[in-house]
Amino acid sequence: MGIAHFGTLISAILYLFRAPRLTAIARSAEAMNVFAVMTAWLFPLIHHGRVWVVYWILPYPNQGNLWPNFQSPLVFDVPAVSTYLTVSLLFRYTGMIPDLAVVRDRSTGVRRKSYGFFIPNWSNTSQQWRHHGAAYLFFAALATPLVVSVHSVVSWDFAFPVVPGRHSTIFAPYSVAGAIHSGLAMVITLFIPLRRIYRVEHFITVHILEQLAKTLLPTGLIVGYAYVVEFFMAWYSGSATEYDLFLWRAFGNYRVTFWIMVLCNTVLPSVFFFKKARTGLPWLFRSPWR
Repeated sequence: MGIAHFGTLISAILYLFRAPRLTAIARSAEAMNVFAVMTAWLFPLIHHGRVWVVYWILPYPNQGNLWPNFQSPLVFDVPAVSTYLTVSLLFRYTGMIPDLAVVRDRSTGVRRKSYGFFIPNWSNTSQQWRHHGAAYLFFAALATPLVVSVHSVVSWDFAFPVVPGRHSTIFAPYSVAGAIHSGLAMVITLFIPLRRIYRVEHFITVHILEQLAKTLLPTGLIVGYAYVVEFFMAWYSGSATEYDLFLWRAFGNYRVTFWIMVLCNTVLPSVFFFKKARTGLPWLFRSPWR
């Protein structure tokens, strides 16, 4: 879900700020977003174990005497992620209508009919362009706050239970920043081979990759700030259980994993303060924090 969020966010922001020269980035980010959300939907099914009888946990119809707990964040996830997937699909489809029309007009036979099936009435008139712009603007404005709200809801799965180390109000902004951080890293990782494979270096330029690397800097610093605040609140709360848990994470059995996480998410992205790292494709693609 974290990887998916930045795909929608970058596409919506580029459209809202009227950056038509970056359309190639928007389309690629939207595609990554849709596939990532569909992949995320598989994980709840996999975690339940026997996927072929997953319908047993559905509360309706109620032969199994199952009643959903509407105070549980797991119940919030279903409408939140479903809404996000629906808006993402509509946002991507709306943006691709002119592109599909171009491909349809340049195709013949079965391919022309296949592309025409998705845009049966598009004839490139000024009225259609006006309605298309209004619809795309609506979905862009809707998708931007939806990114924040959906990942906040997903973070409540961990923050709502009264469990030491997790029952914290910082989880929502921390998860949103982490989602944008991971999604941005995935966009950079996908764009570098994509521009070489399809020979689109004139669309996805080094300057664009540099701007993405600059955006990676503040998100990494925000994630690092969240790490510090977690430890500070564990100490400031006066809860011995909370404090001992965070000490155990940093210096106990998980110390190697914990410090690798801090190093890769916060320390190593700081190399992008230097222009040579931001414009060097080996640094961008082989960056170890991804």
